[in-house]
Amino acid sequence: MRRPQGFQRFVELNGFRGLILIASQEGALVRIVSSNEPKGRFSKFKSDSTAPVELMRLWWLAGIPVARRIENAFAVHFGQSKRQDGWFEVSVAQAASFVEQAARDFGTWAIDEGSMIARMDHKSRLETKAPIHAPSPLRGLRTPEFRCGRHQSVAA
Repeated sequence: MRRPQGFQRFVELNGFRGLILIASQEGALVRIVSSNEPKGRFSKFKSDSTAPVELMRLWWLAGIPVARRIENAFAVHFGQSKRQDGWFEVSVAQAASFVEQAARDFGTWAIDEGSMIARMDHKSRLETKAPIHAPSPLRGLRTPEFRCGRHQSVAA
């Protein structure tokens, strides 16, 4: 999904933080990394890596403290599976499940990028008083799911 104009500014102004799940190409090793620009962080990580890696999941979190808590909890929970190079010998499914459960356990949310764009769209509609069934007021957002009000289903 293409990001609308101002997405990065929206993320920064609201203090959101991205958390990415990276896996080795075989999927046998995983790593989680947080960043305010997770796709850019993954690109750098990929170019710096000596082995092929894949971006498996991207979550948006309620801020840096939440991201750090989840990263730390992940390291503790899977500590015996951690290698010296910072990778964990854990399946992608186990890692993703842990991140989502940890967010719930900490009383917060972890949402995908589409849901983050929906939050941005919702906030923009409130500020501009745009009707729910009108096209999104966000520039660069052309996908139909943001024109029919489905963005309301996003958790607050």
